[in-house]
Amino acid sequence: MILVDSSVWIDYFRGNATPETDRLDTLLGTEPLAIGDLMLTEVLQGFTSDRDFRRASDLLATLTQIDIAGRDIALKAAENYRTLRARGVTIRKTIDTLIATRCIEDGLSLLYSDRDFDPFVEHLEMRVCNAATLTEPKENLPNTNADCDYSCEQTDSFSKSTLKDSVQCDTKTA
Repeated sequence: MILVDSSVWIDYFRGNATPETDRLDTLLGTEPLAIGDLMLTEVLQGFTSDRDFRRASDLLATLTQIDIAGRDIALKAAENYRTLRARGVTIRKTIDTLIATRCIEDGLSLLYSDRDFDPFVEHLEMRVCNAATLTEPKENLPNTNADCDYSCEQTDSFSKSTLKDSVQCDTKTA
C-alpha cells in the first residue's frame, strides 16, 4: 500500500508538474493508494467553495483511509523524533513525524515531496515511493490553469489528465 502525502496531493490538484505528481498519475487506478486522515484535512481545508470541497472529498473518499495517530503511534513517533534529534536532525512538523511513524510501523511506502520525510528514510528505514527513489517491491508496481490552485473534475477515472479546471482552493494551505 502506498500512502500519498498532502504535499503531493496539493501540487497535484494545483496542476503542478513534479516528479511526484507524475508518479501519482502513474499509480492512480493501477495501485492501491491511501490517504491519511490528517492529510485529508490538510488537502481539503484549502478548497474555497463548498462545491469544490464536496467534489474533492468524494474523489479522495475512493482511496483507502488510514488513521494516522493513536496512542501507540504517538508514543513511537515521540521515540522516533528523539532518535532523530539525537542524530542532529530536527523535524519541523509533528504531523510529519506521526505520518512517517505510521508508515514505518505498518510497512507503508510514502509518496511525498516534503523534505522533512528524508531523515526517516535515511535513519529509520521508512519506505518511499517517489519517482527518483522507488523502494516499493517490484511485484507491486504497475506494468494549468493559472486561475485556480487545486483542479479537479468528477470522473470515473481518477487521473491527472481529468483533474482540471473545476475545483479551486486557497494557495496558502499546507
